[in-house]
Amino acid sequence: MTYLIGVGSEQNYQWIKHEHSVQKILNSARACVKKNRFNQFHKILKPLIKQGNPEAIFLAATFSRPRESFEKHEERYIEYMQRAAAKEYPPALYVLGFYYDMGHAVPVIPHDQLKAAQIFKRAAELKHAHCQYLHATALLYVAHGMEIDVPAGLAYLHDSAEAKFEGSLKLLAEFYEKGEFGLPVDLKRAASLQAAAERDDVIGY
Repeated sequence: MTYLIGVGSEQNYQWIKHEHSVQKILNSARACVKKNRFNQFHKILKPLIKQGNPEAIFLAATFSRPRESFEKHEERYIEYMQRAAAKEYPPALYVLGFYYDMGHAVPVIPHDQLKAAQIFKRAAELKHAHCQYLHATALLYVAHGMEIDVPAGLAYLHDSAEAKFEGSLKLLAEFYEKGEFGLPVDLKRAASLQAAAERDDVIGY
């Protein structure tokens, strides 16, 4: 049986570029996933993991190895997320922040929401749409040690909405509907954002 932990893998990061040879290996590994060839998947990624490629580490963490129990897979998943996050790979930062925020990996990762907020901030700077939403709300509502910064919060929220994150589309729709945080009341814009949040191509929570 192959186990999957798919947290943080919803967004595409097309601006993250690799050498052609590296991208070819990553593409081949993803092709193996589609064909359920997980033995080959892990073998293909092994050289990139040894080189410390964060995308390969993140991808390999997602699926269990042959004969790897769920518990062992979860241990390796957390270890690999820490390694990929150290390289500032955006989805790995999100996962690491999630563990700090929720306390689901204690004692390996302590429950520390202030630390989580700083990790989400860094991932937001690196264009992770969900983290842009999380950091935006922290700036707008003064949460987790952040000082209020409405212009920056709205900027992150708009960027996240452009990346089609569901939460940002819905929150901006609410702001335009009510005229909050200095935005004008614009029911047409609000309806458009709400409709966009219900499309099939949005990035979910």
